[in-house]
Amino acid sequence: MTQTPPPPTSPTSPRKVPRWLYLVLFVVVVALPFLGRLRARAAPDHEAITTLTELGAEPINRPLRDEELDLPLQTHDGKTTTLRALMASGDTIILHFWASWCPPCMEELPDIGKLAQVLHGRRVQVVSVSHDDAWEDADAALVKSNGKAQPDAGVWLREVEGQSGDENKMLRVRLGTLQLPETFILVDGQALVRLIASQPWANPRLLRALERLAPPR
Repeated sequence: MTQTPPPPTSPTSPRKVPRWLYLVLFVVVVALPFLGRLRARAAPDHEAITTLTELGAEPINRPLRDEELDLPLQTHDGKTTTLRALMASGDTIILHFWASWCPPCMEELPDIGKLAQVLHGRRVQVVSVSHDDAWEDADAALVKSNGKAQPDAGVWLREVEGQSGDENKMLRVRLGTLQLPETFILVDGQALVRLIASQPWANPRLLRALERLAPPR
């Protein structure tokens, strides 16, 4: 008995990739660099803070409050910004308070300008806040110490209340500043340490600690 040959088969079509697999791949591609940045930021914190405390910094390690994050700080063109806005990029903030009438501040001010230059290109902002009553006073001090009223590196701001305004609206008072000059290190919404009085910002150990808190962009 003659067998009927099987009907011809069409070529096997390529298997479709499930849509969910594309979604997984997309998430992995997008998330991995972000997770890598988180690891780069989180890993060095303990060692950096230990070094800073060994160099005389006072540990704080507390979340910033809304009233600290949202107090207005005046820019040179008369506008305002806040810590919340400055921290939106995720950068470490080196928050430095000074005034033109403070002799130790004036001695330290050139080093603050140099620090901002040295850390340029890292995930950090050196934010210097003047406690003067007017920009004219701060400008004269900055020209004397850094060569221009608004140095190229760093963020230069002024307390809206100046020296003689409402202390409840002064950021440095809210943060508990003891004297001028004074510097806070802020990371991921936390006030980590406070450095009271002038600091040797060119000290290699101090610079390395700051670099560990501010990885390259």
